[in-house]
Amino acid sequence: MSTFRPYSIPCACGRAFRTELAVAVNPVRMPKLRTAILEGRLHRVTCPYCANTFTVEKRFVYADLRRKLIVHVHPKSHAFRWKTASRDLDEGLAELDGHGVLDGRIPRRVAFGIGELREKLVAQDAKVDDRHVELAKVLAVHEHPVLLKRPRLRLFLDKVTDQGLEFGAGYDHADQAFRVAVPRFAFDRVAKIGEQWVKAAHRLNIFRSADDHWVSVQRWAPINTALATLHDEATTVRAGGQIDLDSPEFGNMLSGLPHGSQLTSTAKVDLRDLERYAKAAERPDVQDALFEVRFGVTLDDEWDAAKATAGIDTLWDLLKDLPDTNVEGNSHLHEIFLKPGEGGGLYNPTSQDVEVTSPADDESFPSVMRHEVGHAVQDKLDNEQHLLVTSYLARQFGWRLFPRTSAGARAWGDAMGAWNGLTDAQISNVCDTLTQSLGQGESWTPPPPAHPPAGDPWWRPDFGPRLAAEGSLANWYSSNQKWYRKDGYAYFLNYWYPQFMIVSVGSLDFINNRMPWDYAAMSPGEFFAELYALYYGPDPRKQAIDPATVAWLNANVGLPRAGAPAPPP
Repeated sequence: MSTFRPYSIPCACGRAFRTELAVAVNPVRMPKLRTAILEGRLHRVTCPYCANTFTVEKRFVYADLRRKLIVHVHPKSHAFRWKTASRDLDEGLAELDGHGVLDGRIPRRVAFGIGELREKLVAQDAKVDDRHVELAKVLAVHEHPVLLKRPRLRLFLDKVTDQGLEFGAGYDHADQAFRVAVPRFAFDRVAKIGEQWVKAAHRLNIFRSADDHWVSVQRWAPINTALATLHDEATTVRAGGQIDLDSPEFGNMLSGLPHGSQLTSTAKVDLRDLERYAKAAERPDVQDALFEVRFGVTLDDEWDAAKATAGIDTLWDLLKDLPDTNVEGNSHLHEIFLKPGEGGGLYNPTSQDVEVTSPADDESFPSVMRHEVGHAVQDKLDNEQHLLVTSYLARQFGWRLFPRTSAGARAWGDAMGAWNGLTDAQISNVCDTLTQSLGQGESWTPPPPAHPPAGDPWWRPDFGPRLAAEGSLANWYSSNQKWYRKDGYAYFLNYWYPQFMIVSVGSLDFINNRMPWDYAAMSPGEFFAELYALYYGPDPRKQAIDPATVAWLNANVGLPRAGAPAPPP
C-alpha cells in the first residue's frame, strides 16, 4: 500500500509549513501516484507564506510489483552514497525475498531525486532498457559538448518516440535548460554494442554488478568518488579517529571535489569537520586547501606562511554565516590576502581581491571582513542586474554622484538650486572653481582653497556650492555634521574619488546614531558595505534598519543566517 506522513518543510523565505509526503508508493493500488510522478507533481509543494513552489527531496520507496520495478528514491544530493544505498536496499528487501513475497528477479534500482525515478518509468513505458538510456546520455553529451561548459550537468529522459529519445538537460546551480535528442538508429546501435563497450572501458560496469543498483552515467564521474571519500574521512574524524592528511587518497579527493556553490550541504558540513581536524593538527596548508574548496575563493600563501590556523578558522565561521551566493560563486570575490598592518581592509574592484590587515583575534576582524565582502556583493549585483544596488541607494537613501567635470559640477549645483539669477558665464566660472576645489583625487584632505575674484557669486554669504566646499573637511565622513544641507539633503565633496556627492539627511542621521562606524558617510559604496556588515552581523543595532530596506536585502542579497553567535564583549 502507499503510505504518506506529515512533515515540516522549511522554505527559503525562512518559514516552515506542514505537508503530506510519501514514505512508500504503490502504483498498483494508487495509479494516480504514478501519473503524478510522470507529470512532475509528486512532492511538488507551495509555501503558504511566500507562494514559492518547489519539489521536496526525501527518501521513499516506489514498488510496482505488477510492472516489476522497485526503486528506492533518495535526495539527489546524496548520489555519492550510491554503494551504501544499494546495500541498504538489498538488506531491506532480504526478508521479503526470503518469505516469497517478492520475486528475486524483479529489477531493483536506487534513484537520486524524483527526476531519476521519472525517467525509469518513461523507459519502462517505452520498453527500453534503462542501462541503454544511460549510454545514450554519453552519446548526447559527445554530440553536444557545449553542455559541459557548466558544472553539475543533469540529463533526464523525457520522451521516447519512433524517431528517437528526447532528453531534458539542466544544471544544479543555473537556470539554463536545453532539449537534446538522440536518433533512434543511433540509440539502437548503442543498445547493441553497449555492454561490450562498458565492459572494456569502465571498471564500474552498470550491466554486471549484482549489488549495485544505481544505474546512472553519473557513477563514472570523479566527483562522486571524491564526495564519498570526503564523507568517509569526515565520518572517521567525527568518531574520534585519525586520518592521513598527506595520503595520495586525500590529495586526490581535494582535486576531485567541486567548489563553492557546487557543493552539497552534506559536503559543506564534512569539509568543516575536516578543517577543524586540520586546525587541531596545526596544518594551515590543509586548512587553506579545504577553505578554497568550500568557498571557491583563494587564500594567498601568507595565511599558511603566517601559521594563521586560528585566522582561517575564524574566517571560515564568518563566511559560512553569510548568504551562500555572496561568497560562493561570486566571481567578484577572487582572493583574500593577509597583509601586515594595524587593522583594516581593502577591496580592489579591478582585481576583485580583498586585503585584510586585522589579525583574526582582533575584535574588529569580523566587521572588517563583512564590510569588504559587502563591496564584492555590490559589484556582483550591479554587474549582473544593471546597477541594482546603486539605483536602490539613490532611491532609498538619496545617494547621488557627479563626476569631476564642468557638467558634473553644474548638475550638482543645479540639484541644490544654486544657479538662480546667475548668467551662463558666471555658472561656468563657479564650476571651474568647484572642480579646482575637488582636487585630483586619492586624498583625505582638501586641496588649497580656491580664490575667485571679489564680486564673484562664489562669495555670496548663502551660496550653496561654496558652503558645501567649505564644509567638506579632511576625513569628511567624520565631520558630516558640517556638510551643507538644504531641503532634506546634504551636499559634500569627496576628495578621494574625486566626485561631488549628495545624500539624504535622514541617511546621515542613521549613520551617526545607529551605524557602528561613521565611515559609512564616506561614499555610497562604503555606506552599502557598512549596511551589509551591520545587517549580516550580530550587532543589535541592525534592528534600527527600516523594514523596507530589510525586505530589499532579504529579497536581493539574501536572508541572514539564524542563530549567528554574538562576538565576545
